Amino acid sequence: MKGQGLPFSTIVLAIISVLILVLIVFFVTGGFSRIFPATTQYIVSDIQTARTKCQQLLADAQLKLSASTNPNNDFKQTEYCKVQFNISNEELKCFSPKIGVYANFRVTTLFGEVYRCYTIPSLKTTEGCTCDKEETTEQPTQQGPTQSGGSPTSSGSNTQPDRSFPANLPT
Repeated sequence: MKGQGLPFSTIVLAIISVLILVLIVFFVTGGFSRIFPATTQYIVSDIQTARTKCQQLLADAQLKLSASTNPNNDFKQTEYCKVQFNISNEELKCFSPKIGVYANFRVTTLFGEVYRCYTIPSLKTTEGCTCDKEETTEQPTQQGPTQSGGSPTSSGSNTQPDRSFPANLPT
């Protein structure tokens, strides 16, 4: 009754095949980025170049969040929050005090929820990037000036800079 089982080599090949299949699926679905989050790093020679790039990345983040259903998580995953600049052998984030490009804006999601997104000056963490859901209270709205069509004017954008917070950020 010795010859009535699967050969050991067949079992080993089946296990290896399953592991390879799992790795392929993990790679294709982006599973590695959740386990090992990538941080983009730029090597630049001066702060001004980093500021310019950070301003561009912040604008891209605002655009991305306007189509988001989870702004807080999505904001932390933007390149603006994750990128590091290597300036004079020092790794700096966009919202580090030396670069000083801080986010402070409101965004309306596809579901009509309003979030206030901002950064807290920080050196090396994406925890400095935050979006808080704003509670809306029913208040009578005032109509603004009308255009020739009789409708209130609007900017057509669902992201607005919020200049009221935080007042104590370094400039």
